[in-house]
Amino acid sequence: IARALRPDVVYAFKPIGYAGLALLIFWAARRLGLSRAVLALDSDDWEGKDGWADRDPHPWWERQLMVWQERWGLGHADVVTVASRALEALALTRGASVVYAPNAASPLSPGWTFGDGQAVRQAHALGDAPVVLAYTRFVEFSPDRLIDLFVAVRRQVPAARLLVVGTGLGDQEEKFRCLVRERELDGAVHAIGWVAPERLPAYFAAVDVAVYLLDDSLLNRTKCPMKLVDLMLAGVPVVSDAVGQAREYVRDGETGFLVSAGDVDAMAGKVAALLDDEGLRRRVGQAARKDVLASWAWSKQGMTIAEALARAGTTGSSG
Repeated sequence: IARALRPDVVYAFKPIGYAGLALLIFWAARRLGLSRAVLALDSDDWEGKDGWADRDPHPWWERQLMVWQERWGLGHADVVTVASRALEALALTRGASVVYAPNAASPLSPGWTFGDGQAVRQAHALGDAPVVLAYTRFVEFSPDRLIDLFVAVRRQVPAARLLVVGTGLGDQEEKFRCLVRERELDGAVHAIGWVAPERLPAYFAAVDVAVYLLDDSLLNRTKCPMKLVDLMLAGVPVVSDAVGQAREYVRDGETGFLVSAGDVDAMAGKVAALLDDEGLRRRVGQAARKDVLASWAWSKQGMTIAEALARAGTTGSSG
């Protein structure tokens, strides 16, 4: 990508905030004949209505500004790179020249290298118990759904433990802890909180199965879950809701398992089947890592973006 970023390319990595403002300024400069820069915009989430604008505690005027900036940016950039198929469809309705370039793995990704899972198991007294991982910030689903899922898993695999890695954006973690106490799951649930990226490989290696919960919402349909990529790259067999980009990353039954959004019993059944079959876990995990390295690595996605920027520079900007 760096080779394509010549001085005549302005690449905004969000359609909102300062990045969106920079795009507007260079667009105006081009209209005044002060710049000939190609304007590129990257979108990896839906920021406006029913997206992040409604999720974060912004004042009403700021939410309206985010909505306007996103709409304007998608319609005025020369090249729009999008991280999901749902974003691609939305950008096309704005008349954008769209390049599909989902989030991808690199040597800097936590799942690229393997860690010492036994050290994590010893640190959290997991022993030889079957362990399910939820690697999350509690943005994509409500805490009670994860609890319901784990209870359903324990009906089939009573010895299962749940390891939760990640920090919520709001009060979700406290709600989750309350639910754990209410359901008397204290000894079976280990909420770790934030883990430094360099320590994540050890946590990935310590678990048997990961779950990736996605409510069927516009935010989740448009987002591109890098955490899911990290899990697959680490060779962790994943069971995910079939929402948005998860359906692009996961080949059901080969590189992971997909279930209908919100179907707790179906997800619990897939998790239990994996916990009961070490050979299946190994095959799915190995296939997932191989597929990520072959199809979802930045060595490939980066060239797609670079070529799009080069084409835009050759054909010129619209002004």
